[in-house]
Amino acid sequence: MTDMPFKLSATTIAILRDVPVLQCNQCGEYVIEDPVMERVEALLEKVDQKLELEIVEFPAIEYNEDQLCKKMEKALRAFFRKDGKLLHVNTNERSISHKVAEHLQIQFPDMNVDCEYNGRGDRGEVKKSPGNQGKPKNQMRRVFPDLIVHKRLSDNNKCLVIEIKKKNGNLATDILKLKEFTDKDGYGYTVGLLLVFDVVKKKISKVLIYKDGKEEETDNKKWESLSGLVVPDLSLGQLSEELS
Repeated sequence: MTDMPFKLSATTIAILRDVPVLQCNQCGEYVIEDPVMERVEALLEKVDQKLELEIVEFPAIEYNEDQLCKKMEKALRAFFRKDGKLLHVNTNERSISHKVAEHLQIQFPDMNVDCEYNGRGDRGEVKKSPGNQGKPKNQMRRVFPDLIVHKRLSDNNKCLVIEIKKKNGNLATDILKLKEFTDKDGYGYTVGLLLVFDVVKKKISKVLIYKDGKEEETDNKKWESLSGLVVPDLSLGQLSEELS
């Protein structure tokens, strides 16, 4: 995302903030996709040209559950294709989370994908467990989700909260965190995912889905494509053949 100035007349300039662009990592050049440019043009039409300068926030796309699922699947496929070797060397969960986050950011160019982000809204607050209610401040438990897809400095656009675990790890804390983060009385994220990686078989061995503070059945139709990635055909070798 980048801020972009537009000169609308001899006296009026508009600056669009956080415009999603596709940027080359080597040369720094970027392009704007057609759907994004259409939204840019619509925003510029609403600028008051009596003003010398107007700053406009580019609104994040509101993703429905089907879109979240498809983008999650694409990101995981890209992870296994490009970074599956992390499982061969039995690396730690943070390394896996970091690379999954990179692939998710490609799928969500207009959103922020952050690892262990504990900020809340635009007030400089720190995320704490909703279960802290009634506890003294020095006993409150801070929470750090492994991954979130959201809009920084906003209480809106909270798409995904993800916990990543290696097989045979204790899941209790991760499950509690996902329930709290998807609860409407908590942080209100749309979907929570618990991804369990089997580093021996080089695949995801389990996916748990959370919505509205509760676990959903993995055969939920909206998430069938993601559930399909849990089977052994998600191995690195088979994915490479499938995508070549």
